[in-house]
Amino acid sequence: MTTYPLEAGEAEPFVPASLEHLTNPPTFFLRWGTPREKEQQRRVMDEEGAVTYASETMRAEILRGMRELLGPEDFDLWQPQVKGWWDAVDAYEAENKDVPVAERDPLVYEDQDVVSEVLEQIARDWRPYRLMQADNNEYQRKLHHAINSAIVVSFDNLDTAVIKRGRYLTFDCLLNVADRLDKYGAKHAPGSALRPSQELSIECMKRLFLDKASEGNSDSPVPSEATPDTSKTGTGEKNGKLTGSARSRKTPARSSAKQSGR
Repeated sequence: MTTYPLEAGEAEPFVPASLEHLTNPPTFFLRWGTPREKEQQRRVMDEEGAVTYASETMRAEILRGMRELLGPEDFDLWQPQVKGWWDAVDAYEAENKDVPVAERDPLVYEDQDVVSEVLEQIARDWRPYRLMQADNNEYQRKLHHAINSAIVVSFDNLDTAVIKRGRYLTFDCLLNVADRLDKYGAKHAPGSALRPSQELSIECMKRLFLDKASEGNSDSPVPSEATPDTSKTGTGEKNGKLTGSARSRKTPARSSAKQSGR
């Protein structure tokens, strides 16, 4: 049985590594997550009105934008190529799901560069897609604060108030914490690879979705569900640094895609 490393109510101190050299660094007291904390994270996201769209929905919107912006002839030309690229990406991800990203062989797809250019063009010019992408980006930003609010019990040596609603710190409190932390980081650790707020978010995420090293040390089962990954969207692959071959077809002329004000 998978168990939690600490009993409910216990908290451990955590100091972002980039600020450990300070005489009185910001110190956070963190609990380990239980089903209660996972439910709290979900509730905060609901209260904040966070909206996210799955990859399939984003892709469908890209195709709708292609149809509107490229016209029937170019749409008929590019639709099968775009779907072929998505199928290749999905197959690659399935084949490598257990392989660390840094150890994966690059995906090689003949028309990657040219298809990516078309997808980037539609993503720029099709407003409904941009609005959906903005929602996804906002969801990810809010998710970090929601997770932190479920895991951070309290904190010291940070110039912002500890504000709780019942058992948990409020979402706004964690927004202030992130802002203050990063100001500390800019002043005291400008060369750090991670901002202090990122270090805190990583630690809180680990404690909510227990890492392998922490499993097997307590009495309560770990819930199987995880927070959905919304980072891959219809054109998310264009930023994935996947290796492709040289272009083999012309992309539609830039002027052929009309700007959408929708």
